[in-house]
Amino acid sequence: MLHIKIDNNRVYGLDILRFLAIFFVIFGHASDILPEKLSKIHQKILPFDGVTIFFVLSGFLIGSILIKIINRTDFKTKDLINFWTRRWMRTLPAYYFTLLLLILPRLVLDASFYISSVWKYFFFLQNLYNQKLDFFPESWSLTVEEWFYLAFPFSLYLLFKLFNNKKAVILYTIISFILFSIFIRFHIYQNNETIDSFLGFLYQKSSHYQIRQSDVWSFRGLFCLLSSKPVAKT
Repeated sequence: MLHIKIDNNRVYGLDILRFLAIFFVIFGHASDILPEKLSKIHQKILPFDGVTIFFVLSGFLIGSILIKIINRTDFKTKDLINFWTRRWMRTLPAYYFTLLLLILPRLVLDASFYISSVWKYFFFLQNLYNQKLDFFPESWSLTVEEWFYLAFPFSLYLLFKLFNNKKAVILYTIISFILFSIFIRFHIYQNNETIDSFLGFLYQKSSHYQIRQSDVWSFRGLFCLLSSKPVAKT
């Protein structure tokens, strides 16, 4: 008899959210070729962004992992580097493999294509100033992912060097990320500006796109908070 081993610690609600995220992404991309009635269903009844749900799930996961690390360690430099290494080994190999698969044929078949035109993709800077990506546009979401992997843990790392209260540091960092993203979103929306900074890839000239991407930071911080378990003060 076949036997399926089920992990008792598995959260099935997260699996349901993953399914919904995949469904919304596929349905959203297919809306251009679907009959008009189905397209209206997507626009009016199912206006959810599957990519944002994926970001929320990722924020929940990263928040849980970071809090577990902080609970069992003092979050020293080696812990930060180990966290980054584990995250990057899960994402970077597939990303760079896909990137090379897209670049190499273009170099061979397109005489007007130069590697210098896509160097930013190797450092996740492609969204820094560009409103729309003509090459590998799907990579915009991974730039948000990777910069969050850098910014949030590094912020915790720096604050832990200044303060000893772990719970307070985590809480204030989360609140700071949420408030910062909301403030910048409101400022850009009101002034119709683009921020020229290392976080500029989050903010595009389209107001709708600005709001959606900056929401990612708020959602991540919120789910880090919701996923938190008791954290020791020292």
